[in-house]
Amino acid sequence: MEIIEDRSVLLLPKALKTPEEIAGYYACHVRDGSALTAFFCWLEQHVVYQEETHHTEWSVGERLHECRAALDGFVDDSFGCIAGYQSNGALPHYAAHDDGSALEIHKEGMFLLDSGGQYIDGTTDTTRTMYLGH
Repeated sequence: MEIIEDRSVLLLPKALKTPEEIAGYYACHVRDGSALTAFFCWLEQHVVYQEETHHTEWSVGERLHECRAALDGFVDDSFGCIAGYQSNGALPHYAAHDDGSALEIHKEGMFLLDSGGQYIDGTTDTTRTMYLGH
């Protein structure tokens, strides 16, 4: 059997995007950015500036899903939200659960958010790390 090492003829066509595809990617990122902005405003108001909070890694991930789901063209999350507070933010592919094990988020320390949205015209993937202190 002869092995031929060469570039696949499929690589270039897969890499080329039509103007419609490019416009769709741009539009879905703009919409997703508005969902993230709404979420970060909510996070600031309901976690950072509150004396007491009962929001957990799981509940803030659910809130972000709600922000995205309110947008036109939203299909679903593109992958499970990684919302890791303090040491959980350092765990690869951490997933919070609604079983009482998710950490409660307070107005101090580090918070990692890795999430994305699947829209009819594109997919997003955004990672942000922030300090929740004053």
